[in-house]
Amino acid sequence: MLIDVSHELRSPLTRIKLGLEVGSSKEKIEEDVIEMERMITGLLENYRADSGYAHIKPEKADIAELLEETISEYDEQERLKFTKPAKEIYANIDMDKLQVVFRNLIDNALKYSQKEIYISAEEKNKEAVITIKDSGIGIAEADLKNIFEPFYRADRSRSRRTGGFGLGLSICKKIIDAHKGELIIKSKLNEGTEAVLKFKAN
Repeated sequence: MLIDVSHELRSPLTRIKLGLEVGSSKEKIEEDVIEMERMITGLLENYRADSGYAHIKPEKADIAELLEETISEYDEQERLKFTKPAKEIYANIDMDKLQVVFRNLIDNALKYSQKEIYISAEEKNKEAVITIKDSGIGIAEADLKNIFEPFYRADRSRSRRTGGFGLGLSICKKIIDAHKGELIIKSKLNEGTEAVLKFKAN
């Protein structure tokens, strides 16, 4: 991880140093500073996931309502197609931490797909099941086994284009594990990705 961290920080630092030497615009240098800030934020979240997310504070809550509230935060409402359940779906969840998971998965779907994102919540076999599905660039089968590793990116392009450092899914997995739930990622290259969350329903 230290090797990965040093590599990720070195790239924007090198660009900042070069930019100062050649007199690059303030805007270009500011972009690199923002990129570093995003990475440090991600590192802190990943550290909190290791040290704190194992100690969740669950309470009985309507998981579908929490999902709907999270979706309402986004500007791209026309792309987020939410199928509401016929009734409330209760589960013992830490609402703040689970919202981190919802945001990460929705952010990924919006980031890697230009089309509509289909989101649903249902109760099936005494489980609360959340599904977030896109039709974006997808993930190669060879990469799927590594996607929960910190700093692993199936998209090898530079983080500036996608805004990610390969920490989001790692954090999601730790939060879901702490809930004794399940996070399943199904994907095919150039066809899209489906994230499925499962929790014991009340």
